[in-house]
Amino acid sequence: MDKDDSQKSILDQIKSLWNSLPEFIKLLGTILSIAIALKALFPAAVVEISNFNANPDIIEPGGSSILNWDVSGANNITIEPGIGAVSSNGSLSVFPSETTTYKMIANGDKGEKIALCTVTVQKESQSPLLISSFDASPDSIKAGESATLNWHVTGASNVNIEPDIGVSEP
Repeated sequence: MDKDDSQKSILDQIKSLWNSLPEFIKLLGTILSIAIALKALFPAAVVEISNFNANPDIIEPGGSSILNWDVSGANNITIEPGIGAVSSNGSLSVFPSETTTYKMIANGDKGEKIALCTVTVQKESQSPLLISSFDASPDSIKAGESATLNWHVTGASNVNIEPDIGVSEP
């Protein structure tokens, strides 16, 4: 092959490549269009924590509780303090030595959600919260008349009665 044939061959290859370029661009455009359509048809799931609770939520010292959760649309789910990464649904026994609020953080393509649940460790000397009675006398009044509220509560340092009554002793 002489020098002219070699240059002609290279020139033919460049022309062939140049002529096929519009086809390549069409193919690339088609692939991108399909990718955009799939993203529109199947958007990223919204992060949702449909359940995060503790059972029981009040325990005695040395007792245990079971955390239960159900999350959808998340890529990364963690529970603090001291637990770390977890799957999208499950349960786990916890043995807190003091009242602990657990924080679930779920991250996904569509954002972040946070949920809290508290396991209360009841002190040995603490009596359980109990509303023995709550009533009004008389139980029916007309506008401008008054009634007396009566209650008996144990296991609380104060009682908040709403609306408009406020904080009072048990």
